[in-house]
Amino acid sequence: MSQVTLENLEQRVVQLENRLADLFPKSRHEPGRDDWMKTIGMFRNDPVAAEVIRETLRIREEERERADRGEVE
Repeated sequence: MSQVTLENLEQRVVQLENRLADLFPKSRHEPGRDDWMKTIGMFRNDPVAAEVIRETLRIREEERERADRGEVE
């Protein structure tokens, strides 16, 4: 293996950055304008999602009632 110099290291880093940019294009990480619309209905008829929603609403209601009574966690 050749001697590692600052210049060689810089070239290797640039090559790695370019390869990573090819593997992970920036546009993949930026959501499209209407991407949120793809999620509508994705949990329809999902019993686990329904249970999560029920539990979340129950917990929120309990917290709301405690706050109304002036109880602090």
